[in-house]
Amino acid sequence: YYHRTLLGALVVNNGAPALNGEEAAMLQHALATIAVAWQKTILLHKERHMVRVQQALRTALLDFTQTLEPQRLYRSIVEHASALKEVQGAALWMPLNEKQWERRALAGAFSQPSQPPPAPPMHIESVLHRLNPTYPRQYFLLGRANRLQGILEIEWQLPPTQAQREPLSLLAVQATVALENAHLLARARRDAQTRQVLFMASRAIALASLEPEAAYQHMHKAVEALLGGDAFILARYTPGDKEFHVVYAYEGGTRLPSQWLAIHEVSLLGYVLRQKQPLLLRNLEEEERRLPFRFRRVGKLMRSIVAVPLIQHGQAVGVVSVQAERPYAFDEDQVALLQALASQMAVALENAALYEQTRRLAITDELTGLYNRRQLFALGTREIKRASRFHHPLAAILLDLDDFKQINDRYGHAVGDEVLRLWAQRVSLGIREVDILGRYGGDEFGLFLPETDLADALQLVRRLRGLVTREPYHTSAGDIWLTMSVGVASWHPELQTASALLQKADAALYAVKNAGKNRVAWEDPHTHRIRIEQP
Repeated sequence: YYHRTLLGALVVNNGAPALNGEEAAMLQHALATIAVAWQKTILLHKERHMVRVQQALRTALLDFTQTLEPQRLYRSIVEHASALKEVQGAALWMPLNEKQWERRALAGAFSQPSQPPPAPPMHIESVLHRLNPTYPRQYFLLGRANRLQGILEIEWQLPPTQAQREPLSLLAVQATVALENAHLLARARRDAQTRQVLFMASRAIALASLEPEAAYQHMHKAVEALLGGDAFILARYTPGDKEFHVVYAYEGGTRLPSQWLAIHEVSLLGYVLRQKQPLLLRNLEEEERRLPFRFRRVGKLMRSIVAVPLIQHGQAVGVVSVQAERPYAFDEDQVALLQALASQMAVALENAALYEQTRRLAITDELTGLYNRRQLFALGTREIKRASRFHHPLAAILLDLDDFKQINDRYGHAVGDEVLRLWAQRVSLGIREVDILGRYGGDEFGLFLPETDLADALQLVRRLRGLVTREPYHTSAGDIWLTMSVGVASWHPELQTASALLQKADAALYAVKNAGKNRVAWEDPHTHRIRIEQP
């Protein structure tokens, strides 16, 4: 005994009779001496252990304070933890998001594979203290004031004592402070870098080309520099319209076709446009059932989604969305960044729309929506240069609406304008996208047909005449019937301008008018004489 504390027992058996009083007193004195020596040994052992623990913690603290680079710090924490007595292995787990853990470092050895904490990050603090530590695995919380930094996973060589667990608890406190400092520094660096990237992105958008396609690409690159992601979608909307236009969509390095969608359709983009509020989906597979709209999947499954409306003068003029295949790729910080860019993007989008409208008006006939005379000649000359360079066929056609002046005189110019618009729509349906149709002047129209020889051009003309004449035009003044006269010309190398080629077609058209209208004429390539096809 030492101060009434039992230290042990000594058994003496020498085969002799029981000890007499003097012998018993001597033995008792010897036992007291042994107890004192034993207690001193225990105290010395504890003191040395505490010195070793303090030295280990001091060394760990010194290492922790000497590095603020997160990866080095993670490694330092597990190495110091695994170096403590009876610790076989250590692993550091950190929250990837609210529901997932990610192992950042591992040291020592584990008899079984390292396992993440037994609860998701959002619930670990309320669960961990109720879990009974089981040998050989134990988890230590790294965090304070409801700010979780991570979890330290420990595997013991032998069942630990309270004295062996205490150094790890102290190490966890030191690691928590070091992690907080490292994360604060990393966040400060990220914020500074983000501000720089945000400034450069805003500047790039502000200085972007007015040409719509170039402006869309600038926006894509700016957003990608800030948020990354696997898909980027940009839609344009004119307030009051029933549809919005997905003008730019990119996924996994592939440009997707543009499309028109109904504003009231239950889609993600339509929902954000109507609500005029940003939307964050951390994991689509978990949240899809609760969404107030139907998610339309195009291409790969995007699990993490941010969508922000583009607001101009209080009206939604578009929406931008960034999406990623992995869940929890975005959080509120990314939403705030995209919103910071959104105002610049709204201005750029409106500027691009105005530029496109201005350019379209400059090259388009206001009444029919076809190319105007200037653009018709410019595109025609371009096709002549291409035909000359590659020795490809090219045809030109002049179309004249027969007796159109009589329609204006009888029904008025407003009805005449209706007829011209309806005629242009009907003819546009009968030609290819590569064909160039424009208003030559008054009721005459020019048509260039790339990669088309004379025989194919005549076949097209016969089809167009059928479209034009087989049904009346339904106008506000009633049904009006039309016929048309057509002159056709085939390009040859001597004709170097659109004007020269159209003059050939005009000569054929003049012959049709002299022959009674409602016919087709062309120059025979062999005889160079005008041939007229009867109606």
